[in-house]
This record gives sequence, C-alpha cells and structure tokens, in this order.
Amino acid sequence: AEAARSKGIGFALPRRRPAWVLWVIAFIVSILVAFQCAGMLFLEKELAVLKFKLVWLVHKHSPALALLIFVTYGLTAALISALLVLYVSPRAASSGIPDMKAFLNGNFIPGFLSRKTWFARTLGLVLSTSAGLFSGSEGPLLAHLGAIVASGV
Repeated sequence: AEAARSKGIGFALPRRRPAWVLWVIAFIVSILVAFQCAGMLFLEKELAVLKFKLVWLVHKHSPALALLIFVTYGLTAALISALLVLYVSPRAASSGIPDMKAFLNGNFIPGFLSRKTWFARTLGLVLSTSAGLFSGSEGPLLAHLGAIVASGV
C-alpha cells in the first residue's frame, strides 16, 4: 500500500490517527457536551424559578390571573419550540436517535448535523422543559446534540 501511495497507483488508504489522538478528541467532545448540558439545565432552572416567582407574586392578589400567567408561559414556550422546529430546522423534530442510527448506517441526512439544528434543538429543549412539558432531554441531548458537537470538533 505504501509503494502504491508513493507512485500514485490505485487508491491510497487513508492514514490512521494514533490512538491517543482519538482519545483526546473523545475527551474534548465529552467535556463540551457536559458543559452544554450544564448550561441547558441552568437555563431551565432559572426560567422555571422566574415563572414560579411571578406566579406566586400574582397569586397573592388574583389566583385566576396567576393561573393565566402559568398557562400562558407554557403555551408561549411550546409555541416558540414548535416554530423553531417548523421554520428553523425540521431535523430537530424527533428524538434524533432514529436519524442517528440511519446516519451511522451510511445514509446522508441533509441538515442533520448543522448549526441551525443545534440551535433549534437546544433552545426548544430548554423552553419545553422549563415550561413543564413532558420532554426528556436525555435522549436528544446525548444522541443528537452530542453528534452535532462531535462533528464540529
């Protein structure tokens, strides 16, 4: 293979990276995904705390208005998440695990690992979980967002 590569005959096999380089890349990707997860959890918590503080302040004067604020925040967060998926990146719609399986099996999926998909999925997960919707961030975060971060590294 080395003689063919030097003469330009046939196809040349790509050179493999040393194992330590692959381990360093894996370590960097895991650190970046952990920081993203921590940032998302921090934003979710802060948004939920602000929502509950506002509802509690208003509840002292008008319980009906407090309920209206609570429901309005949930609907607004769900609407923004849905608009992000519809208009910014349709690839952020599912959990990302079936698309990841298809991608790893060799199927090309346009926009699957793009920055727009990362933005839509990250903001959509933060808004939907801070609103109290039943959407776990474990599958989409580790499967899809981890792949997007890894493709960027």
